Amino acid sequence: VNRIGDIEDLQPDAMVVTLPSYKTAESSEAILKHFYQLEKSTQCKLIVYNTPPSVIRVSIPKDVVLELATHETFVGIKDSWGDVEYLSGIVAENPAVEKFKIIVGSPFLSSWGCMIGASGIVPSTANIDPDGSVQLFTAARAVDAKTAIVMQKRMDTIRKMAQRFGA
Repeated sequence: VNRIGDIEDLQPDAMVVTLPSYKTAESSEAILKHFYQLEKSTQCKLIVYNTPPSVIRVSIPKDVVLELATHETFVGIKDSWGDVEYLSGIVAENPAVEKFKIIVGSPFLSSWGCMIGASGIVPSTANIDPDGSVQLFTAARAVDAKTAIVMQKRMDTIRKMAQRFGA
């Protein structure tokens, strides 16, 4: 919250916001309060980032995401938590599909997310294989399951290799 003004001075189209790194299991109300505080601190559009479990051990609850989606300031989520049921739920129940975009951050769920209606992907593997990520996205959005599965396996292999080396 303290740095929002500094970032806002750069006039970004949107800012990515997440839970503080010290957060532990809290109620949906407490998590909503955090995001409402961020919302009140800026005129900028906000993208919620549900970080991987290795970063912050608290996933932003689905009910919180769906509530934030109804606010004009919040325009999307990058979900990197890696839970297929969670991702499926926010895609299926998104109350603001035209405004609130769901981006899959988990490389292992990239093709699945796109095939069920997510707006896009931002997997860590795109840094290593950007062309493969584009091919996966294109195939998944076209519901070309055969190609999407081939590309998903390619991304999974890259991610597993990167994890072996600490990335």
